[in-house]
Amino acid sequence: MKRSERKHLKRNEVATTIVRATSFLEDRAREIRFVAVALGIILVGLGGYIYWQDRLNTEAAELLAEAMAVMRTPVIASTAEEEEGVESPQPALNEDGYSSEHEKLEAAMLKFLAAAEAYPSTSAGIAGRYHAAAILALLERSGDAAQHYQYVIDHEAGDVYHRMAVMGLAELQITTGDHDQAIDTLNDLSLKEEEDLPVDAVLMRLGQAYEMAGMRSDALTTYERVSSEFPESPYGEDASREIRRLGQGGSNGNELSDDMEADRSSDEESGGGLVQP
Repeated sequence: MKRSERKHLKRNEVATTIVRATSFLEDRAREIRFVAVALGIILVGLGGYIYWQDRLNTEAAELLAEAMAVMRTPVIASTAEEEEGVESPQPALNEDGYSSEHEKLEAAMLKFLAAAEAYPSTSAGIAGRYHAAAILALLERSGDAAQHYQYVIDHEAGDVYHRMAVMGLAELQITTGDHDQAIDTLNDLSLKEEEDLPVDAVLMRLGQAYEMAGMRSDALTTYERVSSEFPESPYGEDASREIRRLGQGGSNGNELSDDMEADRSSDEESGGGLVQP
């Protein structure tokens, strides 16, 4: 075949292809316009959702920051009634600070709950609910604290606040005397392998819960896990001390050792439940 004939055939093939493509586009014009419009709506909606979500996160973070600021506010007794231990019915902030620790905690709790209730699905909202639960536990409102801890557990699986809420709930169960439930909660937590989970700390508290429930043998085994599995643990010395005490048949299994009780009191005085992740 001559070269000129090959060029002619190629031109015909290109022309045929263009005609076919044009015909296809004309036949599908309505569908193509529909798809284009649909994609435009999706993109606009996605952009609006991102903006809305960003705005929610910002507003929630602002409320959380206000609550944190309350926690940093000093406590200054300003009246004779406060010095005698009489608490006012509403949290009140004088020009220097709150007049009692109780008032400050109440005010902070309300701020944390405001963030949690207004923006429940945001990270700041979850954080606010966790801190509100910790404060409610300090205020000895166990039922309310348990409810908010459970909300965090149910809605923030795998997040650091989820694990902190589980620990908080276990502490609440220990405080209210529900030792069996606390043991189950801490046992489940001790079997997890998340990178930021202090399993040695969980085991120490689990050993103490076993002791409170009168299960000395299980407590001893748990303390031994701390020593063997976490040789570099900051709780190693405490675990060794408890192993020696239990091995020698020391104190009654239903009571904490003096050192453990002192550590617990120190944590409570410092507001140990309000741990920053």
